[in-house]
Amino acid sequence: MSRFSRVFCIVLCLILLSSSSCKKKESSSTSTSSVQVDHQPLWAPFYEIDKHILDVNGILDEDLNSDGCCFLRYEGDEMSLSFFISCFDFSGACCYDINLSEEIEDLYSVELMCISPLGDVCIAGFKLDVVANQNTCFCAIISHEGVIKKSVTLNSTYLISALLDISVLEDGTILLSADSYGQTVLISFDQDGSQKYSLDLEMLNAEIICSNDRIYLFDFGSINLYEIQNQSVVEVKGLSPETIDVFSYGDNLLWTDQNGVYQLGSSEPALIWDNLYISNIPQRILLKDSGIIYLLSNSFYTGSCYLYKLTPSEQNPYPDMKTITIAGCDLRSDDSLMYALETMNDGNPSCHYVLRDYYDEIQGKSDQPISKRIGEKIRLEVASGK
Repeated sequence: MSRFSRVFCIVLCLILLSSSSCKKKESSSTSTSSVQVDHQPLWAPFYEIDKHILDVNGILDEDLNSDGCCFLRYEGDEMSLSFFISCFDFSGACCYDINLSEEIEDLYSVELMCISPLGDVCIAGFKLDVVANQNTCFCAIISHEGVIKKSVTLNSTYLISALLDISVLEDGTILLSADSYGQTVLISFDQDGSQKYSLDLEMLNAEIICSNDRIYLFDFGSINLYEIQNQSVVEVKGLSPETIDVFSYGDNLLWTDQNGVYQLGSSEPALIWDNLYISNIPQRILLKDSGIIYLLSNSFYTGSCYLYKLTPSEQNPYPDMKTITIAGCDLRSDDSLMYALETMNDGNPSCHYVLRDYYDEIQGKSDQPISKRIGEKIRLEVASGK
């Protein structure tokens, strides 16, 4: 953090104590024409929060479905690395924890995982081909009980150097985005590992989002969204430059940023993080038709892993909860502050701390330095009593 930022954080930090209002802003969805809408998510005015801190570390990948959440994780170091799949139900209880390095022969690495529409865990990685003295790409399916049902070699016309993302469709088709020595590709495989089709992609990253029978790719490096149509790539409009991630609910696409959850095409959040009393921004989100929302988040600052269940409520379930807003400049770049903020939120059930970063609010070009613009904004707020 710059000296200017620390001065504002320490001297001009505004601590605003007020009663919390969990009420959500109504979403003004203007979904783009390329996305069909079947039914809209059910947003509630308030949510009752059920939080579990999961005993899991060394996380490489994670996913969330109607039964719970699963993690791909590692233990050990580079000389003796072991890979595990650990699954939990929504009560926070561990369902199974299997050592893939003991179960899969000639395993070199496991890099990706997802949960299929049937609830099986699908993993992808590399095996060591001793005869050819090279690594081959593979995919394995793990049952609800933690038993490896099958493992297949992914036979592709590409030489795969790195894996980016994996997803499984309703019919069992395996979708893999990968790097082929500088070329990003999307490859479709059947259940036996045979290549069905492939696409060369003009993007650095390719996160796969499946929305019913539609396939989307989110390039989180350039904040662009694309749809696969007839084995070609079509850009989809409606994302903000501040987008962190994209996910689906039925035929609806939603995106997240530092402030909350938005429906595609909307500039108003349908769900605001600061109103939910959660410790950090989730990596995975699951919306149910009942309106219940599940969130999964891994903290960069404390290393904790959180599983949340948000139950809709017409009344505020926390009428006595107080919100303390810490305001300043470039606050999120201070790891020590973020660690302290998360620790305080975990340890204080009657008070919730949120950030207000002035850098997020200063938009547009100006000849004035940003420090002067922020200083003027704070001066006007103090003078007006806000």
